[in-house]
Amino acid sequence: MSDWSLRKKEKRTKRKKEKDNVSKWSIFDFLINVTDIIIWPIRFVFWILRGIGRAIGNLFDGI
Repeated sequence: MSDWSLRKKEKRTKRKKEKDNVSKWSIFDFLINVTDIIIWPIRFVFWILRGIGRAIGNLFDGI
């Protein structure tokens, strides 16, 4: 092989190794963010309903 093709091959393999490493972390971050996006609205609704329930309960305790 010529020097040019060896250098090109080195660059390609180096870039490929770096790319794979980044993509693994990107997938991990994506999975964490997706679960946060799915769970957050459920928690939000739960806390809103709990607050409304407590307010109504306090209203009836005062009567």
